[in-house]
Amino acid sequence: MSNVDLDGVSKNGFKVTVFDDALYTCYVGSQWNLVPNGNGSYTVPASGDCTGGQRNIYWSVQTIGGVKYFQFKNLGTGVKPNKVSEGYRLEMKSLTANSMLLQSAVNFEGKTVYINYTFTR
Repeated sequence: MSNVDLDGVSKNGFKVTVFDDALYTCYVGSQWNLVPNGNGSYTVPASGDCTGGQRNIYWSVQTIGGVKYFQFKNLGTGVKPNKVSEGYRLEMKSLTANSMLLQSAVNFEGKTVYINYTFTR
């Protein structure tokens, strides 16, 4: 993931954990491996507030009401996707051969803030 930015709030003092894993800023520089069969992983780089390492996922794209969503489940070691009932859904704002922009809404201090995740090949 090449960048993570915010819409609707200043970055100063904004600390939110995403994907029940790490602060949103920990995902800058993360490496995502999305295999066509739905298996995949992402690796978060280790730094100050970020516990680095690889996380296994199962992913897909779903269209709901004409809007495309990237969705995934975090899988522990040896866990099958059908054994995980909860996951994450991010709206696909744009998709090209070399980039993808995903967006998720987060409630922060009573208002909706959007986290934008930019992926590049």
